[in-house]
Amino acid sequence: MGYGPIIPDIGNAKIELTSEGTFKIDASVSDMGQGNASTFLQIAADLFNQPPERLELVLPDTDKTLPSGSSAASRTTYTYANALIGAAAKLKERLFEKSASRLGVNSTDAFEMLPGKIRHLPSGIDITLSSLADGLSDSERTAVHSWQAPVATEKVRAELKSVFGFPHIVFSYAAHLAAVEVDLLTGAIVICRYLAMTDGGRILNPQLFEQQIHGGIAQGIGYGLYEDYRVENGCSRTPNLTTYILPTAMDVPEMDSCALPLFEKTGPFGMKGIGEIPISGPLPAIANALADACGIRIFQPPMTPEKVLSALAEKQNDKDQKT
Repeated sequence: MGYGPIIPDIGNAKIELTSEGTFKIDASVSDMGQGNASTFLQIAADLFNQPPERLELVLPDTDKTLPSGSSAASRTTYTYANALIGAAAKLKERLFEKSASRLGVNSTDAFEMLPGKIRHLPSGIDITLSSLADGLSDSERTAVHSWQAPVATEKVRAELKSVFGFPHIVFSYAAHLAAVEVDLLTGAIVICRYLAMTDGGRILNPQLFEQQIHGGIAQGIGYGLYEDYRVENGCSRTPNLTTYILPTAMDVPEMDSCALPLFEKTGPFGMKGIGEIPISGPLPAIANALADACGIRIFQPPMTPEKVLSALAEKQNDKDQKT
């Protein structure tokens, strides 16, 4: 997970208490459909004990939000959410301090955040967030926090050809099982059932977790069986989607996804990223299933019917020569 030790993997979060007493969260990394924007709001709602209607998410904008790197390397929620937790803690403590000053008490320990207000528990006095915001400057209503992901300190003996990558220190894990049928007349591979076991740390949003796993498996099936991008003499020979085949709902099997929610001590609430992990398993799982069914290996994806028939014919020729 993450960029590795050469490029700093940094998340920057900014939270503002608006004059209306709501919270504005600047999301610094893009949501491309994986659901991290929803997760950021979920985390903020939990930290401030506020309902969704009192939260506003500002999507990435170079004019407004702080840089937090790319939506890549399974680091999006892992890195930014750690920064978000830090910013929330700063703003929450400041609001408690201002509340204590208003009530003339010395300690901030006896305050609790409730929807739209802060309560002093011993006295039962409530201070609305909007009235508290009226007495704060713009800078006091805003908190910013930066968080940098930990990196491995081991030396790499091999020559690195990229500034990104190894060695990593945090890993997600998965085991995939594919059940396939192979048509010996056409060479077509049909995936009948699919099982994925995933350790992505503690699960913050089970629905998004399942969708991420299922979507990654579907993409991995495309990589393993259908998507054949060809380049010849520097020119693309796959110019459109009539020749670059993508899997559809008819090609995706019934999937079983089982989570192993182990706690990651460096992750926000114990989570890790699962961006790459579901897409990496289908190709080798299907290739091993093909080998188990037919005794052939195809080392250059995708495993198209033409390649399967060719490998079957080669296997038969080798058998005939031996006999």
